[in-house]
Amino acid sequence: MPGADPKILLDSFIKDNEQLRDASTLYDFGGVISVGAPINEFVKDNCMVIGTAAKQVDPIHGGGIAIAMETGVLAASIAIDAHKRKDYSKASLLPYEVKWKDTLGKKMNKRLMLRKVMEKLSDDDFDHIFNSINDSDLSQIMAGNFAPSMAKVIGTRPQLLGVLSALAPGSKR
Repeated sequence: MPGADPKILLDSFIKDNEQLRDASTLYDFGGVISVGAPINEFVKDNCMVIGTAAKQVDPIHGGGIAIAMETGVLAASIAIDAHKRKDYSKASLLPYEVKWKDTLGKKMNKRLMLRKVMEKLSDDDFDHIFNSINDSDLSQIMAGNFAPSMAKVIGTRPQLLGVLSALAPGSKR
């Protein structure tokens, strides 16, 4: 779409804003959003890493705003407690990491497994899967409960057992 380039829009906004006319760009860069696993540690002494900086991004679609908001609330509650104690050590901040890994982290790990499985499927496999499941099944899959839908799909296409077995409870793939 002509004129929808973010850089052009930003430059125009700066030029047209009296308070920003003398502003200058320090550094232009772009990057990618990681859709892999989050970083291993979110806390150190005096530091908590949250959101895309911690690679806390949905591995299916790359969205991170909702996850960052939920994570921010969790981290803030731990930061408030740390501030009350005037203790910003790693040990004091660690409950944020532990709680995240026990809640959002578990959900994200299941979605990462799902993405890895999806990468191995052919278009024909996808057609079969989506013709085999219904909206209720899809909701269960998105919640991380793969077993009932897997059984439906494998029952009619057993050759998918090898790929889909990575989604089975207890699987280490």
